[in-house]
Amino acid sequence: MIKGRYNKDYLVSAVNGIINAGDNWRNVTADLKNQYAGIVIPDFMQIYENNNLHGRNGNKGWLITIPAGKINMKVSWDMSIDKGGWDMPSPAHRTTAIMESNTDYSLFIPGLSGQLWSPTFYCLALNDNQLLSAPHIGYNPATAIKNCPGTLGISAEGKAEISYAEVFDNVLYKFSNGGTNKQVSNGTPWTPVTAVSGYSYPLQGGSVMIGAENKASYQTFATNEGRHTPIRNAALSGHINGSNPWISDRSIPVVDGVPMSRRAAGITPDGDLVFFVSNRFSNTYNMVKNEKVNWNTPSDGSSLREVAVALQEVGCTDAIVFGESYFAPVVIKDSERGIPLGKTAGRYDWELTGKIKNPDQEGTTQSWMMFK
Repeated sequence: MIKGRYNKDYLVSAVNGIINAGDNWRNVTADLKNQYAGIVIPDFMQIYENNNLHGRNGNKGWLITIPAGKINMKVSWDMSIDKGGWDMPSPAHRTTAIMESNTDYSLFIPGLSGQLWSPTFYCLALNDNQLLSAPHIGYNPATAIKNCPGTLGISAEGKAEISYAEVFDNVLYKFSNGGTNKQVSNGTPWTPVTAVSGYSYPLQGGSVMIGAENKASYQTFATNEGRHTPIRNAALSGHINGSNPWISDRSIPVVDGVPMSRRAAGITPDGDLVFFVSNRFSNTYNMVKNEKVNWNTPSDGSSLREVAVALQEVGCTDAIVFGESYFAPVVIKDSERGIPLGKTAGRYDWELTGKIKNPDQEGTTQSWMMFK
């Protein structure tokens, strides 16, 4: 038994990766297997559900745990279609297309989204020792800024590690802090087999890096990470107010502090991997508008700091957040098109039928993580 921060007990098993996350996190692995006959969940993978996330009744989230030694991650990256101002992922990166082209994998988690920032963030992507994308900000190679984002790496032994990381001459280096203007001499060569970067690194060495839920704390953290870019673009609009107009203040600190759907990866001291997923349905573009479809719940998601605190409480020492969106769900393989954790607008025609969308109409994302 190990003591976590806030004197909270948690247990990490090297056999099945189970984390005892307290009363609010309920292990639903067996329930999912019983509910969906064709679902594919490896014996070592455990899934937990929380309907009181961050102490808010009805707020819904999930944890997915994979123990060290059992982490077999594949990364896919695609920002190939030039839209005359930014790139966007191709149709091959839509959820169903990814699943159909990777049938030997069972868990599919979207990474960094396509174009929610202005300028656009491009993530680091490394698969099977092959560099797919080096991290940078801005679509134009002539003016793009190299950055050093929080990155999840998986070793040849199947252990997870998180660090700030940047690429120099096609070689990956890890750093003790984020930002720009890194020098090779200040980094350490890093050789994970697969790696993918996120948007932010709010839990580091057991400490939450955002001091409080206020704009000043978020602005300080964003500036320290080198991602205090001016604004978020239109793709964010529906995540907060449920309509097309942009929120009045789309600055990074405000957006980071607003609860919404988020995805994150945390690690334990032993290199176990813990994925965090929260959904926002209430008062957003993801809200179910057809009252006959009983999906409309009070779930409002997580702020960036809340993600870090939640993963800290279950025993993670480090965590990166991949993004916040409604369009690309976390999906578990089954005999058809997969079982998503929560209903998302980019996956369902919920306004009309409550049924899954045509695959050609699904949302897409620039990076995917897949696990066997």
